[in-house]
Amino acid sequence: MRKQIYIIIFGLFFVNAVVGQLDCRVKLKTIGSTYKGKCKKGYAHGWGEAKGEQDSYIGNFKKGLPHGTGTYIWGNGNMYKGGFRKGEMDGKGVLTIKKSDEEEEVQSGYFKKGKYIGLYAVPYKVTSKREVKKVSFQDLNLNLGNYNQVKIRVNSAGNMVNAQLIVTDDNNSVTELTTGGVILTNVKFPMKKITVNFMYDNFSSRVVFDIYKKGDWDVVIHI
Repeated sequence: MRKQIYIIIFGLFFVNAVVGQLDCRVKLKTIGSTYKGKCKKGYAHGWGEAKGEQDSYIGNFKKGLPHGTGTYIWGNGNMYKGGFRKGEMDGKGVLTIKKSDEEEEVQSGYFKKGKYIGLYAVPYKVTSKREVKKVSFQDLNLNLGNYNQVKIRVNSAGNMVNAQLIVTDDNNSVTELTTGGVILTNVKFPMKKITVNFMYDNFSSRVVFDIYKKGDWDVVIHI
């Protein structure tokens, strides 16, 4: 009798486990055929493994979508290992793209909303400043072909001002004077230790920053 009770209990546990897996949904259709792992409110949530007709994923889920860290493998052999957010590649990771049986392309660095953005999460960094409130960066990216220059200007109380800028960088870029600022042309990215010194309104200001991503950059120093 006791043995029969154990069998019944085990059977109920097995059925509940199977039903739990069947009721646990994955929102991403490409990996929504089967799922094994943790659930919450009917959706994959926590660590799990999901498979579709061609693609597969193992890693963390949140509310039915890959979210956190994991590994996604496409049916064509491509593989991404790293961070996910709401079902998309997001954060630090490595994407391996199969070109042929013997050739592959590797994108290592940071991803945002499913796209590779480069080796750095943020394409610029201010390393030091003196008598400077903030520094703003904008990649104009106007498709004009000027993807290797940096324009530097100074803003005081909401207005652009003429300040005598002395600019240097590790690459010894060519510096040209322009209205209200300086342009560094024919630069090589990444640019590091871009140092700007200037005097304005009896204050001696200095800022040092890096720019990692190729672009047509407009840098405004706010004092």
